[in-house]
Amino acid sequence: MGVRAAGRSLIITEPISLPSPCYWVGAEVQRRDLEIVVKLRPKENLSTDRACAQVIVEAVARLTLPHLPSGAYSVLVQTPQKTTRSKITLE
Repeated sequence: MGVRAAGRSLIITEPISLPSPCYWVGAEVQRRDLEIVVKLRPKENLSTDRACAQVIVEAVARLTLPHLPSGAYSVLVQTPQKTTRSKITLE
């Protein structure tokens, strides 16, 4: 889990709790130079026509940020449960 480099890409893998099986993980990514902020949030699936049990579902969000320039990046990942900052260098 966390942030890792793969060539010129960053791969982010982060656990997140969802309030029911009828939710999915939404991601908002902002990049300013070598600083990247990723906000992961539960989003309700409004297209479902079935009843959803109100149970916490543990999910894993996986994001790939491709084709980034070389450099030493600061990556902030925010979920409702926690915030983590990582330093990653892309060659």
